[in-house]
Amino acid sequence: MDRLEIVYGAHKTEVISPKDKEQFINLVTSKNSHIEIK
Repeated sequence: MDRLEIVYGAHKTEVISPKDKEQFINLVTSKNSHIEIK
């Protein structure tokens, strides 16, 4: 399964599996330009 791990706060994570990974990343980064994609 193709998943994304979202890391936030000191040591908090969430794992998600959006239907369209690229579109999700574009949407999130358009809302907050400080988000780092690694």
